[in-house]
Amino acid sequence: MGGVLSHQYSLYFNRDVTPFPPDGIKQDPLFGFEDRPVKVMIATEDELASCKVPPNKRDYCAHKWIEYKKCYAENIPWVQNCEHEVHEYNDCLYAELVDTYKDYERERRLLVRAQRIAAKKAKENLEE
Repeated sequence: MGGVLSHQYSLYFNRDVTPFPPDGIKQDPLFGFEDRPVKVMIATEDELASCKVPPNKRDYCAHKWIEYKKCYAENIPWVQNCEHEVHEYNDCLYAELVDTYKDYERERRLLVRAQRIAAKKAKENLEE
């Protein structure tokens, strides 16, 4: 099954253990990690506004996008000179996508774990 169909199936049949990404992360993002770096927005709101960064580009990779656009403006019509900036921006987007996937899967596993612990406690209470 494709990713979208699989997620829709899980939302319908396993709603209690399937995270809904637009709701955000409900668990502590550092739970289970000893040395996970905290994500920090490098570009400030003033920089984003002055560079006219569109809303869909205002993420953790916005500073790379700004560098790419500066290089692009300086090197027109030889924009192939900005390959390094494009590569860095795409690498940043890919790393962010992988982090998003990992956060989703971690959230799902924590929900399954919480459900399993609750079922175990309920079973112990019935036995007593």
